[in-house]
Amino acid sequence: MDSLIYEGNSENFHAISSQAEDALGGFTDNEWNDFLVGVAIVEGSRASGRPPGAVVAPIEDSSSGLFVVDLTIFGGPARLVCARRGRKVLVARVVGHGRRVGQKEIGHAEAAVREWRREHGPRRSDARREGR
Repeated sequence: MDSLIYEGNSENFHAISSQAEDALGGFTDNEWNDFLVGVAIVEGSRASGRPPGAVVAPIEDSSSGLFVVDLTIFGGPARLVCARRGRKVLVARVVGHGRRVGQKEIGHAEAAVREWRREHGPRRSDARREGR
C-alpha cells in the first residue's frame, strides 16, 4: 500500500498501511489543519537544516529508522509513526491523542515499512546504463 496523503513543497506524506490511511482520512477539518501545521514544521526543518524541536523524535533501536511526528504537542489529534525514503515521509501508524507509542505500535509500523520496502524495491535504484 502506498497512498499519497499530502504533497508538499519539499516533502510528500504517504500512508503505507490501511490503519494509517483510515486514521488520516478520518481527520476532521480542525485535525487536518493540525496535521498541516506538523507538515509545515517537518518541511521547514528539513529545508533549513534546523532541528524540528520536540515535534519530531527518533524511535531508539528502530531497524527501519522510525520516528514520531507528534501533532499532540500543539493540540493535534495524534502521533504519526513514520519512516523516510528520500522526499517521502512514510506514515506507517497513527496513534490517537492520549495514547503513547508503545512496542505494539512500533512493531506494526516496522512491519508496514518492511512490506513497503519489499514492494518498492531497493533503497536507491540505479537506472544508469553500463558504460556511462
